[in-house]
Amino acid sequence: MITATQCGCARTLLRWSISKLSSAASVSQSAIDDFELERRQPNAITTDAIQRAFEGVGVVFLPQDDVQLRSDVSLARRPQAAREQRIFEADRELYNAYTARRAAQSSTQCIYGNGIISC
Repeated sequence: MITATQCGCARTLLRWSISKLSSAASVSQSAIDDFELERRQPNAITTDAIQRAFEGVGVVFLPQDDVQLRSDVSLARRPQAAREQRIFEADRELYNAYTARRAAQSSTQCIYGNGIISC
């Protein structure tokens, strides 16, 4: 059975909204929201439906609340992921230009990782 943290992490990994997961798992949005915010533990049928929806698109649930995509899940099988990869690459180019300009203006270091910029 998945945890609330794994549910949120899997949604983030796939870039799914609560609405998208609700549709994929045939579960109410409020049940997902309550589960992720740990306001209420859903019944086993609900968590099983959520887990099956994620596993159906290649999410693997690991120990200690970690998640990852199966290695055999290609971008070709996930057209949106291919589009998101192109956006990520464009974002990286913008980031590189931004950090070069910022470095020229100050001694502040910026770190880019997992789509997050920290300065």
